[in-house]
Amino acid sequence: MEAHTVKLSKDGRILIPAAARAKLGLHGRTTLRLRREGGEIRLTSIGKALLKAQEIAQRYKKPDEDVVDEFLKDRRIEAERT
Repeated sequence: MEAHTVKLSKDGRILIPAAARAKLGLHGRTTLRLRREGGEIRLTSIGKALLKAQEIAQRYKKPDEDVVDEFLKDRRIEAERT
């Protein structure tokens, strides 16, 4: 685990050190998700958060299931009802 000491500016901003940004592949204009866990703040890039969500969803997918086909089938059935 890598740790850095940073200061919160009076307007609430922090600077993520260049070494940490480089290791995480973060660059200017990267959108981050801020999450409070207990008494801690966690920052995650949107890309990393999306990958984690996909990994979680994958656990519930049946081995031979095509979720896109199932989704489209459900939408067609729904459209026929209206």
